Amino acid sequence: MKVTGDQLADLRAEGATASGEKDDVVQVQPSFTNLGPAMLEYYGEPVFRVTIPEGTTAVEVSFDCQPYTSDDEWDQWNAKWGEPGAREYACLATETPKGVKNLYNFGLRIDDVVADASGAVSVRLAGDPNSENDSAKIVINPTNAGGGNGDGGTGGGDGGPLPVTGASTGLYAGIGGLLLAAGIGGYLLAKRRRTRFVA
Repeated sequence: MKVTGDQLADLRAEGATASGEKDDVVQVQPSFTNLGPAMLEYYGEPVFRVTIPEGTTAVEVSFDCQPYTSDDEWDQWNAKWGEPGAREYACLATETPKGVKNLYNFGLRIDDVVADASGAVSVRLAGDPNSENDSAKIVINPTNAGGGNGDGGTGGGDGGPLPVTGASTGLYAGIGGLLLAAGIGGYLLAKRRRTRFVA
C-alpha cells in the first residue's frame, strides 16, 4: 500500500498580555490553534513551549505542562506535570481538529514591575507548512494597548474607559435637572386636572 498526500496541520501560536502590580498573581492563557486542514492527533512529544516573562514567577501551571530544559532531558513518563517555578515549560497537546484552540493556563506572580516584560510561546510540529505563525509573546504590563500577540490574558487590566469630567459633566447634570423638574411638574399638573366623564 502506498499512501500519498500533503494535507498537513498548520499550528498558530497565540500569546497573551496581562497587567498588575508587584506581588500580584495575573492569569494568562497562551494557546495554539490548529488551522488545518489536517487534524492533529495525540502527539507524545511536547508541541507547545512557554518561556516565562522576566520579572515574574510561574506559581500556577497548566496540568499538561512540565519544566523544560532540553529535548534530551524531557521525560514524559517521569514528568513533574504542573510544577511551578521553572523558567521554561514544554506542553503536550491532545487530539486537535481543525479550528480548535488549545489553551494553557498559567498564574504569574509579578516579582519586579517591568514595562513590557516579555516571555515567549512557540509551537513545534514536524511538517508544519507555515513557520511564520509558530511563535508569539507573553507581555506583562504592556505600555500600549496593542502589546503582545494573540488573544490576550487576564490580569489587573486597564480599568475600562475614563470617567466623564470637566465642563461636560456640568452640562449633562444641568440637562438632567431640567428633565427631572419638567417630569415632576407634568405629574403634578396631571394629578390636579383629572378628567371627568359625564354621561
